[in-house]
Amino acid sequence: MALTARIGRPPGADGEATRETILKAALEAFAEAGYEAMSVRALARRLGVSHNLIHHHFESKRQLWYEAIDFGLGRRASEIRQFLEIPESSPQDMIAGFCEGLRRFILLGAHLPAIPRILLHEFAEGGERLDYIYDQHLQPLVEGAIRFLERLGDIKASEVDARSFVLLIGTSTLSLFNQSAFAEKIGGSDPFSEEVVERHIRTVTRIVLTGVLAEPVPGYKR
Repeated sequence: MALTARIGRPPGADGEATRETILKAALEAFAEAGYEAMSVRALARRLGVSHNLIHHHFESKRQLWYEAIDFGLGRRASEIRQFLEIPESSPQDMIAGFCEGLRRFILLGAHLPAIPRILLHEFAEGGERLDYIYDQHLQPLVEGAIRFLERLGDIKASEVDARSFVLLIGTSTLSLFNQSAFAEKIGGSDPFSEEVVERHIRTVTRIVLTGVLAEPVPGYKR
């Protein structure tokens, strides 16, 4: 991952590739240490570059965090959102769109495991950084999931609390990756393998849809 060979080259040479490498490494560093403990100097040592090279691209740790979040979530959140925006679709198309959106959300965690860990921390911590994540990237997904739930109410949806529904999707679906060590203990295989990820997607999708569409369990009182 070292970028040492790029040091000393003209400004702008391999600029985008360098920024992308720094952003990927920053996501991992923020996921491991948390925002407060993450050190730009330690990140520079991790990359094998000078501290000044990172500051050439990012003025501060704060800017680096925001741009790393945009890099990790931006395009992927937009792709997920498009599957939740089918206003006049049939129930079958609506459910298929939701399933594909859910699939892509889980794949985001598989491909960028730092993101679920950062989200888990910020979800619990709250504050300015969570506000940014929610306002810039997650709010359209949350609203899309709630619209899906409301539209299912016209079909067969059981009584489901919208907030609990979103929390279930937003955290439990990514637990395979933000609790990967525990997941490996349970299953004995690499949580990031393609086979395990696909099995997780099928299982989560089935549980979510069954829970929303199923009849109340006999004998269960709300």
